[in-house]
Amino acid sequence: MSANERDAGKPVAADEPAPVTVHNANGRSLFLIVADHAGNSMPRALHRLGVPETESKRHIAWDIGVAGLCRVVADALDATLVQQNYSRLVIDCNRTPGSETVDPGKQRAHADTRKYRLE
Repeated sequence: MSANERDAGKPVAADEPAPVTVHNANGRSLFLIVADHAGNSMPRALHRLGVPETESKRHIAWDIGVAGLCRVVADALDATLVQQNYSRLVIDCNRTPGSETVDPGKQRAHADTRKYRLE
């Protein structure tokens, strides 16, 4: 079975980044740092949501620099960091399922990618 056959119908393929990265998992601090807009990856199955790659490098898709900043803070505090690797256009952890959105990527999403979203 090929990787494409194995991953068919899954929003994130086995060779794509994990949804989150944990940094300093054994940190001794009482603080937990969460960076929910740290990445700008998009699963291949979502066909970039119709958003050009150049746009995914802008703030519309992620909080530029927040991952690096949070790693510095986590290291300084010896805290655990959990960072989201996928673009806020794919999943916005600040919003509850079904909430209104102004994300142009979601507004322009291909019909075949809607099955992966909770909206």
